[in-house]
Amino acid sequence: MDLCLTKLSQNDKTLILIVDDQKDTRLAVKLALKKENYVFEEAVNGQEAIDKCRELKPDVILMDAVMPLLDGFEATKAIRALKGFEHVSILMITALTQKSDKIKALESGVNDFISKPFDKQELIARCKSYAKISLDIARRKVAEEALQEQHTYLQNIVDGIDDPIMVINQDYTVSLMNNVVKSTLHSKNIADKNNPKCYEISHDRSTPCDGLEHPCPLKEVLETKSHVNVIHDHSDTHKKYVELSASPLLDKNGECVGIIESGRDITAHLDIQEELNRQKEKLQFQAHHDPLTGLANRILFQDRLDQAIIRSQRNKTKVALFFIDLDKFKPINDTYGHKAGDIVLKVLSKRIQGIIRKEDTLARIGGDEFVVIVEHILNTKDVVALSKKIISVVSKPIDFEALSLSISASIGISICPDDASQTDKLLKYADIAMYNAKKDVKNDSIFYSIIKEN
Repeated sequence: MDLCLTKLSQNDKTLILIVDDQKDTRLAVKLALKKENYVFEEAVNGQEAIDKCRELKPDVILMDAVMPLLDGFEATKAIRALKGFEHVSILMITALTQKSDKIKALESGVNDFISKPFDKQELIARCKSYAKISLDIARRKVAEEALQEQHTYLQNIVDGIDDPIMVINQDYTVSLMNNVVKSTLHSKNIADKNNPKCYEISHDRSTPCDGLEHPCPLKEVLETKSHVNVIHDHSDTHKKYVELSASPLLDKNGECVGIIESGRDITAHLDIQEELNRQKEKLQFQAHHDPLTGLANRILFQDRLDQAIIRSQRNKTKVALFFIDLDKFKPINDTYGHKAGDIVLKVLSKRIQGIIRKEDTLARIGGDEFVVIVEHILNTKDVVALSKKIISVVSKPIDFEALSLSISASIGISICPDDASQTDKLLKYADIAMYNAKKDVKNDSIFYSIIKEN
């Protein structure tokens, strides 16, 4: 155990080692100090003093200069070389008065001198003073060693974490880092190796992080005194994103003096998230669109019509619903196969999509049945004009292999709110109008209102 830790843990009286080859001198010293709160040990020469120091760890040493075997000068040098004895108080009690002897003593490591024959009050005062110094040094060393022990303990903890960990001070200096961070330092451009900055370590830059790609967690935590998560884009030659998690480091007064920051590579996580989003969007699209034509299916069509009706009621406008059925489609399927039928459906879908507005909806709700939702109708002339365009583009020949396929369409139209304001009724009435258009060879399209008038 360290000398200072021993003294404080024992909480004993001050131990004074008296080193002198004269028994009378040793006795005189003890008698002079007998009323003080001291414990005494004795040594008769320098070598014995060294041995006693190793064994007993004294607080103050009263060292004679001239002794057999090993004098006080050499003994002091040897004691100073012992671990934990760099700051032990050593007072030389000597009859030597030459300046050269005092210089020699100071160079060997002596703290102070007491002349022989000594003055009792001077001896007491000096022993008290240096005993207090030894105790203060011991306490400071204990505190330093405890702090170092805590630092080592914390270092061992953070070194066991696979993610990079840093303790960052207000001035961006990193006071603690784990081995994951240390392993990257060799390739970094750091101005002061003893006081590296977080931005030098993380981004190899000479200024603090900023901007949307590299937001500074330290700035945010110092302002809010709360935990923050930020994402840094480390993409250079390849995609890489790191999530930084920063918590405030508070002093005993509750003031934020820095942060504890951990980093985690979330590139793979983001890739998985993006893939899941793509899959979700794909499934969402498949759930609401026709797989052959890519048009809205019946589910999406009904939702779009519901929304169109709500908007028409709010804006006091009209909505036209076109029900389109292809004529002569079944014979093409039966004669040339489903491949030909699929091409016809895809070509006609593109043709109709190309003549309606972007805000209008074209949907496939059956084998050869399509519907068109047209909002903001001003008059029926616009509806009739659009129906004629649809019939015109549908009737154009369609190339299939070496063949030219011909087809036509019948259209039934219902108007909201003139005919109905409910989705199912509008679809029903447009369907009825379409069947009437099919029966009337003179009309390729017909309004449900015409049927009601008849």
